[in-house]
Amino acid sequence: MEPNKRQTGHSWKVLVPVAFVGGAVLGGLVVHFFKGNEERPAQTIRPINKGNKVTALGRLEPEGGVLTLGIPLPDRLQEFFPNIREEAMVKKGQELAKMESYSARQLDLNLIGQQLAEAQAKLEGVTQKINAQIKLDEIKLRQLKELGPFDIQLQKHKVQGLKKQLAVAQDTMKRLKGLGSTVSQQEIEQQELRVFQAQTELKIGQDALEKMNQGKDLEVKAAEAQLAASKAALVSAQKEAPIETLKSQQRLAKLRLEDSILRAPIDGKILKILAKPGELVGGQQPILQLGNTSQMEVVAEVYETDIAKIRKGDKARITGRALPKDKEGKETQLEGKVVMIGIMVGRNKVYDVDPRAEVDRRTVEVRIRLDDSAAAAKLINHQVNVEIDTKEGPAP
Repeated sequence: MEPNKRQTGHSWKVLVPVAFVGGAVLGGLVVHFFKGNEERPAQTIRPINKGNKVTALGRLEPEGGVLTLGIPLPDRLQEFFPNIREEAMVKKGQELAKMESYSARQLDLNLIGQQLAEAQAKLEGVTQKINAQIKLDEIKLRQLKELGPFDIQLQKHKVQGLKKQLAVAQDTMKRLKGLGSTVSQQEIEQQELRVFQAQTELKIGQDALEKMNQGKDLEVKAAEAQLAASKAALVSAQKEAPIETLKSQQRLAKLRLEDSILRAPIDGKILKILAKPGELVGGQQPILQLGNTSQMEVVAEVYETDIAKIRKGDKARITGRALPKDKEGKETQLEGKVVMIGIMVGRNKVYDVDPRAEVDRRTVEVRIRLDDSAAAAKLINHQVNVEIDTKEGPAP
């Protein structure tokens, strides 16, 4: 038992000094840490832009940005058209995807088209019939206006002839009575009969002339009224035919049919497909993303106090960790020029990898058009470093 006691006592003697020394060292480190923090206050890191250069963080984007495509009303995605896949190149107006409502909307459009054709054919038949009646009414009116005065004039001549016949008969009667007994009573009576007949014929002719004068205006007015009624019937038939209503319905049906087909608004590349056939799309659920990767740009977030130094046309250099390396293994440096300078100040969207960097800066977006887009086309939204060569003095 004694050796164990000696060994235990010896262990305690060794551990106490070690613990004391370790505590002292740890305490010193803690004191040094807090002291160091007191001597070195926290720094805010931001781009240091001196001389004729402005540096900023940015991101790679296609010209015009990334377009997120969808449909205005909720629908179910039926299928993508052939060769529509991620990284496929498409042309403006090309059909990309079809919705399940396409077939029903196509039937609606066809039905309205049939109804419109039937209404147009019916209206055409009614129009031809009424136009024929209008022509007849016009001919009748022209006859009354042109031939009516001729008939009246002819009747006037006839009356004049009857008057002359009556005058002759009356003169003959007077001569016979003047001859006295040399003329028989029978001859006188016969002549009186002739005078009476002439008077009767003249009366009939005069009555007919008066009726013709009175009836002429009435017949013309009646013919004009008939013509006006026929024209009014044509206008009424055209208004009652639902042609314009059906045409409006047809235009609406065409728009609905177009909404059931997703088409490319620009020439570009399909960047990402966001939905699968059978899924509900529309509204907040887009279908795919598209971008013009043939021309890439950099959206640089320039600190608000540096924006006055930048002008359109300034040259810029762009580097990024993911950009392809050159033959010597160095980072590729892209070049471009400033094509747009924003006018709104906002919070930065690209953050520095340095944890001490300022994460909530006030920046202005500056777009830089790249001279060579090939290296950046497959790195959309990649964070890059931007260095812009500026000229002395503020931008005009």
